[in-house]
Parts: sequence; C-alpha cells; structure tokens
Amino acid sequence: MSAGKEAEEQEAAWDFMKYMATPEIQAEWHVGTGYFAINPAAYEEQVAQDAYVDMPQLQTAVQQLQATTPSVATQGALMDMIPEERKIMEAALESVYNGEDADKAFDDAVKQVNAAIEQANKARGN
Repeated sequence: MSAGKEAEEQEAAWDFMKYMATPEIQAEWHVGTGYFAINPAAYEEQVAQDAYVDMPQLQTAVQQLQATTPSVATQGALMDMIPEERKIMEAALESVYNGEDADKAFDDAVKQVNAAIEQANKARGN
C-alpha cells in the first residue's frame, strides 16, 4: 500500500481501509456527508433507514443511482486521459503521505496532467 513503510504500518493501514468499507461505517459516512456509500449494503443499515425517514431526499439520490441503466449517457466524463490523470494524482498523494512537500508534489502533478491533456488533444487533432 505504501512503499517504504514498515509491514506493521501497512497492515494497520489495510485494516483501517477494510474497517472504513464496512456497511456500518459506510452507512454512518453516507448519512453524515450525503455522499454515496461505496458498500451497497450500507443502505440497508438501520442508521441509513432512520435517516431516510428524516431526510427522504437522501434516499432519493440513492434510488435514482441504483435505478439508472448503464449507457453512454451515464458513464461519466469521457476524457481519454482520465486514467492517466488519476495515476498522476495518486502518485502525488502517495509522495505527500511519504513526506514530500505538498505544494511541490501537486505543482508537479498539475504540470503532468496539463501535459497529458495537451497530448490527448493533439492526438484528436485539437
């Protein structure tokens, strides 16, 4: 998970990630933030069900997302360089977690993403 970290620290980080993905914690996070849970079982947790009584709009968004039929119109942003951008940003985040100066890491990442966008645009003739 994190290069150069002790095995115990990596194991603790992995345990934390698993804990955060449990239905119980995802339900609390969903209710507390309004964001969609990454674990679909979270929506069946009592805390979510209780919240839907008080805030039905929270459930409406979930129901709409779950009822959506996947299609070209629903697959999100269609930029061919998004996977590359994601890798660049993940690398920047990891370098910050490992002690690199945040401003430098993200300035470098912005330059790399801008270069990737320019290259993708040139490839399409734009």
